[in-house]
Amino acid sequence: NSGGGGGSLGGNAGGGPGTNVKIEGACGPLPPAPARRLSRVEYVASLREVFPFAFKPDADGVYRIDNHAFALKRGAETIKWDWKNDVVADPATFGFQNRVSNLNATSFQLEAYDDNSVLLAELVTQPENLGSLIPCQDKTVDCGKKFIDAYGPKFFRRPLTDDEKTVYYDFFKAEFDGAKAEDVAADNFMVALRLTLEVFLQSPQFMYRLELGDPATKKNGAIQLTQYEIANPLSYGFWSTTPDADLMMAASKGELKTAAQLEAQARRMLKDKRFRYMIIEYFRQWADLERIFGESYRQYPGTSLGDAQHSFSIFQVLGSRHEIEQFVEWTFADSDATFNTLFTSTKSWVNKYTKGVYEGKMLPVSTQDPDFVYTPMDLNPTQRAGILTRAFFGWAYSHFGTPVGVPNPPVRGNFILQKVFCQHFPPPPADAQTRAGAVQVPAGSSNREEFAARMKAAEICNTCHKVLDPLGFAFENYNEVGFYISKDQKNPAKTIDASGKVDLGTPTDVDGPFTNAVDLSKKLGKSKSAAACLTQQWYEYLTGRDADGVIAPEESDGVDACRIKSMVDAADAKGGDLREAFVAWVKSPDFQWRPAY
Repeated sequence: NSGGGGGSLGGNAGGGPGTNVKIEGACGPLPPAPARRLSRVEYVASLREVFPFAFKPDADGVYRIDNHAFALKRGAETIKWDWKNDVVADPATFGFQNRVSNLNATSFQLEAYDDNSVLLAELVTQPENLGSLIPCQDKTVDCGKKFIDAYGPKFFRRPLTDDEKTVYYDFFKAEFDGAKAEDVAADNFMVALRLTLEVFLQSPQFMYRLELGDPATKKNGAIQLTQYEIANPLSYGFWSTTPDADLMMAASKGELKTAAQLEAQARRMLKDKRFRYMIIEYFRQWADLERIFGESYRQYPGTSLGDAQHSFSIFQVLGSRHEIEQFVEWTFADSDATFNTLFTSTKSWVNKYTKGVYEGKMLPVSTQDPDFVYTPMDLNPTQRAGILTRAFFGWAYSHFGTPVGVPNPPVRGNFILQKVFCQHFPPPPADAQTRAGAVQVPAGSSNREEFAARMKAAEICNTCHKVLDPLGFAFENYNEVGFYISKDQKNPAKTIDASGKVDLGTPTDVDGPFTNAVDLSKKLGKSKSAAACLTQQWYEYLTGRDADGVIAPEESDGVDACRIKSMVDAADAKGGDLREAFVAWVKSPDFQWRPAY
């Protein structure tokens, strides 16, 4: 039973049975044990570890978003495979695509993964690639057994049992013999090898992260994970991929038991280049980095937005996304890993197109003049502070309607509400747009005044917009492509008013007025309320579940409340370093224990 938000096996939203079980030293009741299908990202990153010869990292050895693709030979033909196009996307809930409740195996997904396994098995076993795959060249049944011995643990993320080896050996031999019986000209070794690969790729041991526990440890309704099962949340939590050789060796020796052992592994993994991939992927989902390729993407090149001529280059779009990737990677892997740095730093990496944005000039449109050279740049601290004031945020969270693209205060405010304060409003009424559109806005109104007029007239909308819009007004200085502006776009005679207030209806430690986005960002960087929310989202990403219970007050009996608080406290004790929260997560006894179903 998965528990925690429904789960892929239909668990209870409240956490599933057994969540009242406690063990000595654990932080509150034990969390449920979801049967988690690998998310699309985890699936592809796992393929990267199984078939390292197929994937190429960047020059610095880091696997980033765009190089989770490969081009492999099929005879004289080169087949291009890309994770965004060739693996079924998972839906997102509150921004994240790895929640257990979203990872049901639908018939469509099963068929797609079946097709994908056939293609992958064919590609990696082509003559040009075979030498990198198999540990022998004699094409015999014994060679097939050596392949199973070598690759079975990679797919299963643990050693195969003797019974499992027998099953796979027999399967390989049966397909080996059967292929020759059907066609004397067949390469029966290749037939058996490809079919065995397909079985591995579709096995539940590969496709799911199963936590069954060690039966010998079962007591008082709880069960301890096996050493190899403990290696999995470590590896997928810190790297989004399968355990490496060091983790597998530690598991084989029983060295993933004590808090000190787990801490040592966690700190090793935090220094590994694969941790950078996890950071970038987390923020790809958290900030929805692909959003910039959505409605704004169609605006370039050379599209006129009303009276404002804009010439967008694909390399400006890619540069805006890359800036965020580089910034968060630096913040959490190279800098102090604090939310204060995330919200206040002016450090940036730009190509010539994004540099033009920060210098207030649009470069001539060019789809034939690529620029993938990114150089450091310190942004103007009076205009920019942290992730929310970058070109990406202004661009991705604007309104590209007619007659002109403009900042979208409610959308920007909703992002702050959800992602920074962990609060959510229900969807607007079905006729909300019609009601707002029917309001007569005074001539000469600024963008801010127009939104205020519409919301005042459409009273049904005020409950939400009186919270959302003031948060969004902070970002009025950033136009629809991320430029800093001081004059309103709808009425250039008016100076932009970016002041507002934080008033969510529930108290936070940043309640009250702010002057602009830089001022708000500085307040958020020091906010305990924001840090608690952001840490909760990291915890949910690590576990794949919706956190049960609230962060405060301390006496909350939610399954995850004290666990999240302990992560917040651990980071706070080290100056806000989020990496310490990750270490605290793995050191807790409940990292190793689950309810025994």
